[in-house]
Amino acid sequence: MPKPKHAIEPYCIQRLKKEIQLFVGIQVNNRPSCIALSEELKVHYGLSISASTIARLFLNDIEHHHFYLDTLDKFCDLIQKGSNWNQYCESVLTQKDQALSIGIHHEIDFRNSLLYINFEFSGWKVLRNYFERLQPYLYHSNYQYITLDLGGALHRIAQSDNTFEKSLYKNFVGFESVRKSYFELLADPEFKSPFYKDGLNLYGQTINYSHPNASNDLCFYLSMLCLNDDKNNELDAFIEHYARLLDNFNLLNVINSNIHPFNIGRFLAVLLIHKYRFQKALFDSCFADVILFIKSNLSRWTSYEKRLILYFIVFGLARSNAPHKFFKVVETTLGFHFLDGKDLNDSITRFLYSKEPNTISWYRRWGTL
Repeated sequence: MPKPKHAIEPYCIQRLKKEIQLFVGIQVNNRPSCIALSEELKVHYGLSISASTIARLFLNDIEHHHFYLDTLDKFCDLIQKGSNWNQYCESVLTQKDQALSIGIHHEIDFRNSLLYINFEFSGWKVLRNYFERLQPYLYHSNYQYITLDLGGALHRIAQSDNTFEKSLYKNFVGFESVRKSYFELLADPEFKSPFYKDGLNLYGQTINYSHPNASNDLCFYLSMLCLNDDKNNELDAFIEHYARLLDNFNLLNVINSNIHPFNIGRFLAVLLIHKYRFQKALFDSCFADVILFIKSNLSRWTSYEKRLILYFIVFGLARSNAPHKFFKVVETTLGFHFLDGKDLNDSITRFLYSKEPNTISWYRRWGTL
């Protein structure tokens, strides 16, 4: 197997290692964690990379080890920063140069410093300065991962300061990066926050309808309002928000409206929950329409995107107390098998609250580094 034809760039290797850990949600610092990462890659991402190879990358001194080009290519493709190692290096070194040009001395160190912001001592001025310095990055597709970092940092601060969240709306309402990170975390249906609904409403109020991504934002906003209403048994609000959702989206236009599969999954979950809540006689036909919709569009989605959609369909079925036969149909349609449990109910619960690709897992991953 060919070795890289150029010297290994230490910055790129260190960056790659950090991004792998953030993406998968496993901190790699010893042999057992190397085994855990190897198993996670095989089970959830279809990658066969041995624990010993992972150990050489994560635990050994990189100056005295070379890495197979094929291994580096696989990791780069996994985190979607380039289809191969050469493209990944070109991308991250360009980003590093851009970071230096606006006064960030080392991008990895700058990202990690978000972990250690002490709001009690630094205050709003310092935090605002961080966001202002990051603004040039946040409109570039290569920097989408920074948005997740910002959301994670803000949530961590909020945990330690119970006045932070309410003040956040006042101090950061003008930062789109905040709306695209922290408020998306707030919008997870299992995310517990006293300002949960405030976050959702602010998200809706700040949608830019002239932006090409407005439809995606609107689908996200209305779907999450419905899911939150359902969880809190606020039926009148659910009916109101569901009507607004259907005024804009249906199974015929949602696939062609620039809607991310993440939000398509949310939309499908809301359809199922609505039928269960208000039109049980039509639940079977609604489910059949959803399955037909999925089968018709499977070729559009990557394996990761299918898992995003799968998560929310299972979530919707679980909220609807659907019989086991519906879950079996979902398994067959998407070629999926639930994790082993005591019974199917236990398997479904494990699936919903394990490291599946949903917004709450992104929040949990923040705590791994």
